[in-house]
Amino acid sequence: MSRFPATQKEYLEAVARETARMSYPGSMSRGKKQVLKEGAKKKIEEFFVTFLGNLWDSIDSVANQFDVWHEKQGRNLGQYLEDNGCLGNQDNNSDVVGAKLINTFMHQLMKYERFRPLWNSLHLPLDGKTL
Repeated sequence: MSRFPATQKEYLEAVARETARMSYPGSMSRGKKQVLKEGAKKKIEEFFVTFLGNLWDSIDSVANQFDVWHEKQGRNLGQYLEDNGCLGNQDNNSDVVGAKLINTFMHQLMKYERFRPLWNSLHLPLDGKTL
């Protein structure tokens, strides 16, 4: 059994890792046209550890300009995926892949009270099944 996080930093890391694991769309790493390569899940988890610490401190400003923030974070994650060799199909737009991952992460994050002021601003995470 692991110990309960004792500091805010440990708490946010635990929340980020759990939320990243729960929000990772496994189908993105399977099939003929993989969106992400094997090992991407761990890299994405690392991204969200830093991401969540920054979000925790800026909920109000993010809520006031969510679309601008979302676009920037999608680009940041997309570039991070490119830089770390995580993209499975180079024909995919890394910004779009990043936005998809941000969307699914943010929806899972709503189970935590601190982040619920963002609820009305969230984007619907679309995928092939939805369309």
